[in-house]
Amino acid sequence: MPVVDSRRRLGLAGAASVLLAVTLGLGSAATATASDPTDIAFFPPATITVGYGENWSLDFSSYVCNTFASTFRKDGAVYPYTPQYQYPYIAGGELQRGAVMTGYESRPLVGGSYQLTVTTTAAAPYLGYPYQCPSNGTSGVTATPATIVVTPAALGLDLRVIADPNAESNAIVSARFTGDFVDSYEGLANPWAPLPPTGTWFFEIADETGDVVFSKEVEKLTPDDSLATSLYWTEAKPGETYSARATFAPAGENGTSFTAAESTPFSYTAPNSVVKATDPSVTPAPVESSQSGTGGVEVPVWIIAVIGLLMALAAVLATIFIVRYVGRTVPRPTHPAEDSNTTDSNDEQSVETSDEQV
Repeated sequence: MPVVDSRRRLGLAGAASVLLAVTLGLGSAATATASDPTDIAFFPPATITVGYGENWSLDFSSYVCNTFASTFRKDGAVYPYTPQYQYPYIAGGELQRGAVMTGYESRPLVGGSYQLTVTTTAAAPYLGYPYQCPSNGTSGVTATPATIVVTPAALGLDLRVIADPNAESNAIVSARFTGDFVDSYEGLANPWAPLPPTGTWFFEIADETGDVVFSKEVEKLTPDDSLATSLYWTEAKPGETYSARATFAPAGENGTSFTAAESTPFSYTAPNSVVKATDPSVTPAPVESSQSGTGGVEVPVWIIAVIGLLMALAAVLATIFIVRYVGRTVPRPTHPAEDSNTTDSNDEQSVETSDEQV
């Protein structure tokens, strides 16, 4: 009898435990579907597609209070990335819903396809508030990896060609990125924000016949916040019309994270206010002149101005010479007091001489 009573007590205790687990798990059971996993696995859909820099999330089954770890693989190799997790919050012996999502302390996944596996580890029993961690947690690995496809961000190119205001015979060629990525770009100051595009710019300028008269490549392999580039062109002919275009080839660490469309051709007409002196079609502007003498000889105004300047300079030099050198020949005036003293001194010397003679 004691044995039977003991078994009955164990049976009652087990039934009570099951009833408690079912009661606590009602929240998750209410949302369960026939497709929910019965083991540690990802909830469908297990394949998602997101754009570069966009947030993502995948749900998987786990026991409450288990700890999680993830492994990302790209092209068969382990890819370093630390995601965030959402842990189950309903106690009970049944599987609950957890989630793995975008990491907030990692750069976003670059463009490409990733296989994700989550490992769950059973936690030690804990019955304190707010979580109830029973000892029925089970460790495991998601049966089939999930797939995350990161598509590249689409970039537009805005091209401009303008004459240099300080030297109109030269032109400034500039291009910048456009698109949703640019509009939401946070900058390199945020260590977890998406990196800007890196790669090589290609510029071409063609004349009216379609012949390429200028081409240049500009490498930009170090990320920076400018999201643009520019260069100088010095071969434009006055009055000629040109067509410029630009392309960008992403490369480097996040080269798979972007695609760039070719720019719309930009038409540029070089100013004709700057004309080369060797151009025979140019008629020199008339020179202002002044008639001098009876013969009607035309003398340019600038020559007259130079002659006047030289004459003024000669007059100034002549004045300085007279003051400094000619002035030295003028006798120095004698002060009357000095003359009186000199006379008295001579008289005294005469009287002394007469006394000596006497």
